[in-house]
Order: sequence, then structure tokens, then C-alpha cells
Amino acid sequence: MNDGTIDLDTRRGGRPGPFRIRDLSELEGREVPHRDWLIPSVLIRRSITLFAGDGGVGKSLMCQQLQVAAALGVDWLGLPVKEPITSFGYYCEDDEEEVHRRFFDICRHYGCSFRELENKVLFACRVGEKENELVHFRGKGDFAKPERTPVYAQVAEIVKEYGIQMTILDTISDIFAGNENIRYQVKSFVTLIRGLALINNGGVILTSHPSKSAMIDGSGFSGSTAWNGAVRNRLYLTAPQKKDDEGDVKRTDERTLRIMKSNYGPFGEKIRCKWDNGCFSLSGSTTGSIIDRLDAKAKLLEAARYLVDQGTFCIAGDNTRSSLTALASRLPSCREFSFGILRAAQDALVKEGQLVYVEMGPPTKRRKYVRPEEMRYPGEVTLL
Repeated sequence: MNDGTIDLDTRRGGRPGPFRIRDLSELEGREVPHRDWLIPSVLIRRSITLFAGDGGVGKSLMCQQLQVAAALGVDWLGLPVKEPITSFGYYCEDDEEEVHRRFFDICRHYGCSFRELENKVLFACRVGEKENELVHFRGKGDFAKPERTPVYAQVAEIVKEYGIQMTILDTISDIFAGNENIRYQVKSFVTLIRGLALINNGGVILTSHPSKSAMIDGSGFSGSTAWNGAVRNRLYLTAPQKKDDEGDVKRTDERTLRIMKSNYGPFGEKIRCKWDNGCFSLSGSTTGSIIDRLDAKAKLLEAARYLVDQGTFCIAGDNTRSSLTALASRLPSCREFSFGILRAAQDALVKEGQLVYVEMGPPTKRRKYVRPEEMRYPGEVTLL
């Protein structure tokens, strides 16, 4: 299987094959390729997202809920799924009965049947299996050679045969037979796992358990910081704790999903949700109630006016840190709203005509921006 990686034996003195050198001028006049998100801020095509969560907070359940939402093409915790996505979940911590119960509750939540998801939601329960590792290492330390296992080959075949575009691997501790504190082993592992994302131009979500120190400092790390550098996006799920009347610490049904890293989009977003009747629903200001939506629209329009007045050009899409929603989310007036709520507010304002899209730039490098209807960017052409 060609995964686009170089021969890892080059660390032992081997010579890599010739690589292609490009001159920037060759790209003159070519259309700039867009970043293709499967799920904005969560998973981009041809990449890996690391999803960490404290033990027992519902990380695997949330992944199962993501599978169903993706198959239906509906929002997942307020984050839009751009189109229906076929997924495969490789679950190593829960048996089939537990996974069955969870899918039943999730489908009830979304009002769909199992049959409606035929060939769209696939999974394998690996509890009790002797071999779950996808990558192991021959040798020790920095010079240990990474190798795909026969199980990796089986997963790759499933991804190819069923056209899987989102692969969930739960968890790293079950599929990574290496040392998580050795940077080379971590990066080599992630490189090989990325091969699964390349098969159908899809993406991979890796789940992990943070270390005790990472749970205390809120970073969500486990092992080498190479994990953070090797992936394009990183999520962290936590459960706030409260004290009861007797002073004992008690975990509630509330959860907070944080976007800890997003190379190509806004990060730092907090999505507050709550476990309810077998699955997760948005809670707090992210519920998207009528009051929240009206407030978000007013605040976003106010933010757009401020940004344009300051000379800031706001990209119309949501795949960049310079988009209106990303820029607005950093302002104090909009920090309380989730990315999904702000994006929905932008769409509503455009539909109402209070925000408009405009094109700017030379013919070969035009870009689409958004601004309040009554304001103007220099040199713009309004899109009809």
C-alpha cells in the first residue's frame, strides 16, 4: 500500500530516493486549493485528529455519536458535518453488547433506525482479542524500526472496501506497541497511521488517555509532546467536578469538549454538553435556543462592523484563522458562543442581507470576503 511516506530505514544510513523541487513561479495562475474539512475544527481530509479524554467521561460514546451524526450528515455537538460520511470504529475498550446499547440510545436521539445506517456506520469490538496493535517496533529506542501489523492490513482493507472516510481508533494504548515517550517512535507511528486517511481522502481520529499531570494542568497530553506536533487537530474532553453538601467531590453529567489545537482553523473553542438519556446534547449558551441565536447574530454583526472599521479583511469561509467567525470568536463580545453558533449566525445574517459576500484580488487570485452591507472594502466587487 502506497501511503506517500519515505522509507524509514533512511535513519540507519540508507539513501532516500530523489525528491521533486518546485519553483514557486510554476504555481502562477493556478487555482489555490482549498482545505477540505470533513468536520470544521475537528477533522480535515488526509490528516489525523487526536481526541483525549479523562477516563470514564464518555470519549468512546462521543465517538459513536459522531459516527451516527456523520452518517446522517447532521451537526455533531453544534459542529456541522458538511456531507454524509461513512465511518469505521475500531473499539478496543468496550464489548459488542455495550456498543450495541450505546448505538441504540444514539439512534433514538437522532430519530433513525439501524437499517437507515446500513453500510454507513461500521465497527469492530476488539475487547479480549490477543492482537490489537496496528504498529509495532523491531528493535529498541530511537533506532527501532516501525512495522505495520497484519491487523493494520485488515483495517486498511476495510477502509478501502467500504469507502470509509472517517476511521476512529480507540485507543492509542491498544494499537501502539511502542514507547509513547520516544519522539521518533511517536512520529513514525502517526506517519503510518496517516496512511489510513490517504486511502479514500478521508481522516483518522485517534483516542487517548491523558496522564495524571496532564489532567491536572489541563493540557490533555500523554507521553511525548511529539503527539501534539504530529497531528493537525487535537480535542480534549473533560468532566467538571463539584462538591456536594458534605464537601465530597462529585462528577456531574456536564462535559466540556475543548479544541486544543487546529492547524488550519480556530482553536480554543469550548463546547459545553451534557450526558442525557444515553448520549450527549449541547448545554449552556451553546444550546442554540432562539435567544442565543438572536444574541449571536447581534454580537456577530457588531463584531463584523468593528473588524472592518479597523481595516481587517474577513474571509467568508470557515477554513482559516482569518475568517469572520474565527476573528469574532477572539473578541470578548463573542467568546461565549460556540463556533457552530457563530457560523449559523453568519449564514442567517447573509440570508437577511445584513452581511454580504464580496470578491477581491486580481483575476487569478480572487478571494471571497464578508462584510456588513452598509460598509465597503477598497477595490471590492459585490457578488450577486
